[in-house]
Amino acid sequence: TRDNGWKKNGAGWWFNDRYGAGLVNAAAAVGAARTWKNLPGATSVRVRRLALNLAVPDGNSGVAKVSFDLSGLKDLRVEHVQLVISAVHAWRGDLRYQLNAPSGMSSVVAVRPHDQGKRLDNWVFMSVQHWGESSRGVWTLEVSDRVRGDSGLLQSAELIVHGTPILRTGSGL
Repeated sequence: TRDNGWKKNGAGWWFNDRYGAGLVNAAAAVGAARTWKNLPGATSVRVRRLALNLAVPDGNSGVAKVSFDLSGLKDLRVEHVQLVISAVHAWRGDLRYQLNAPSGMSSVVAVRPHDQGKRLDNWVFMSVQHWGESSRGVWTLEVSDRVRGDSGLLQSAELIVHGTPILRTGSGL
């Protein structure tokens, strides 16, 4: 990990929660455009975890963990991921959602400290920090409560990975 919040994902790309993937190298982009080959059509894979009803431990005393096994699904070169969350909490802004990819890259998909609501009903969060990684493997969502005094419940979670199929030599995909 570099200083100032930069971290490298499983595809070798550097990301920062504040700056994204950084500056564009215009000369390199023009050079790549000269020999560019289009990727296969975009698609997605998803795993739903309904009726979880997992307690989120109060005040950073632990996490509610949910695993999404994408090992047997189509392997995608990740463009972006979405988490669809249903949760209840006295102050939903206390909750933090971190997604951990099979590569070891983690992204915080939501920290909303000023959000006073009590429910999230199929709320969609997104991350592009896994861009270029393989979707195959077990992804893990960790939900934590960052402030003491009240507790919450993770009711359901869904992981949707959007990307393009990874072509395997000799296999067609």
